[in-house]
Amino acid sequence: MKNKLIIFIFPIILFANLLDDFKAKEYNKICTYQNYRLYKNNPKALSIIGSSCVKTDKLFLLPLISYFLRRNKIGRENGIYFLTLVLEKRIIYSYFFDNDKSIFYFNFPKTNYFLSEIFYAIKNKQIKKMNNLYIIQKDDITYQIYEKGTFLAIDEIKNNKIIKRHLFR
Repeated sequence: MKNKLIIFIFPIILFANLLDDFKAKEYNKICTYQNYRLYKNNPKALSIIGSSCVKTDKLFLLPLISYFLRRNKIGRENGIYFLTLVLEKRIIYSYFFDNDKSIFYFNFPKTNYFLSEIFYAIKNKQIKKMNNLYIIQKDDITYQIYEKGTFLAIDEIKNNKIIKRHLFR
């Protein structure tokens, strides 16, 4: 009986640790392949892991997470959100690295993640090119987009200061 109790309580403790890390904004600690494998049958935990991956720009785990978020309505909605971000990233990357103009044919739900702003600014031709730098102005944020090796770099600038640099492959 004691072993069954330990088996039952151990996952609850792990999930509580995941929630504590999320509340403490330890997103890098949460967004790991190990956590995905550990919680792949727990839609609430997967949603937390996926949200942490979004907050740290580690979008590579989102397709895996989305696959397992199909068992309930909230999970499916989160899965759609995660896959939208992945697709926007891939299409934006292709637009810059391959000069692929197919971006103009796609429509996605608009999200609160900055890639949606960039995606729709490009799609609506609200982007300026200066040498190898692309600039998008959205309210008080300026996005500067450029190639950095094999990475697509996106700098968020406010008041002439970089507030965040995003790197995507």
